[in-house]
Amino acid sequence: MRGISTPRYSVESELKKLNSEYSYNYIWLTPQSVLYILQKRGQKAEVANFSAHDFRRTFISELLDSGADISTVQSLAGHASPELTARYDRRNEETKRRAVQALSIPGSRKRK
Repeated sequence: MRGISTPRYSVESELKKLNSEYSYNYIWLTPQSVLYILQKRGQKAEVANFSAHDFRRTFISELLDSGADISTVQSLAGHASPELTARYDRRNEETKRRAVQALSIPGSRKRK
């Protein structure tokens, strides 16, 4: 699974460049213009073969990795079901094992 990390200012700077061409304080972005901005940023970052959907996958995966519950991630992603959101879960078995070990179960010993 690929992850793409771009500083927040990089997308904002592209939008400011586009905005400076107009006398408005806002600009309507079409899906094609967003894709163009992403492709330009990918070229500058020397990242080959990525899609706009990679950002979506990374967003969802990072939320899951940070411990956000699946219902919250489902809502943020706009998914209709938690099953769809679960497809983005790329955490390995060791991460899942540590999560279970962190549970506080009365009467059980804490494993190291």
